[in-house]
Order: sequence, then structure tokens, then C-alpha cells
Amino acid sequence: RSLRNAPVGPSVRPSVARRPKMFSDNQKIGTSLLGLGLLFMCLGVVFFFDTFLLSIGNVMFLSGLLFTMGLSRSARFFRRSFF
Repeated sequence: RSLRNAPVGPSVRPSVARRPKMFSDNQKIGTSLLGLGLLFMCLGVVFFFDTFLLSIGNVMFLSGLLFTMGLSRSARFFRRSFF
């Protein structure tokens, strides 16, 4: 048999480099808000449970979660029933 007519299998084909999935602008804002929220919460604990830093951290963390997941997915997550 000739090699010219041989079928091309998956091992012979060159591998196609896949691009990493890019984040949308809302997801980029959400991840930065999540990070800032965690930072403020850690600072609130370090400074003897400062209520202002803890509350700002909570607000930033929750808003970052909403931006990262999306409004409809996060509403669906928090509304589901476990029982």
C-alpha cells in the first residue's frame, strides 16, 4: 500500500492551539471587586473587627459576586430551594 492514500488519523493531524476563554468586562470588574472586598474584610479583622471596613468589604464582595456570575445566574442561585 502506498502512504499517499493512507487515512489521516487524529494522531497525524497537527494539534490546534486553543485560545483561552476571555473574560467579559463585567467579569473583570467583578473579580476586582471580589479581591477588594476580601482585602477590606481582612483589614477589618486585622484592625480589631472594624465595622466600617467589614461592611465595605461585604458590600464589595457581594457586588463582585453579582458582576462575576451575572444577575440572572446569581438570582437563580440564591432563590433555589434545598428542601
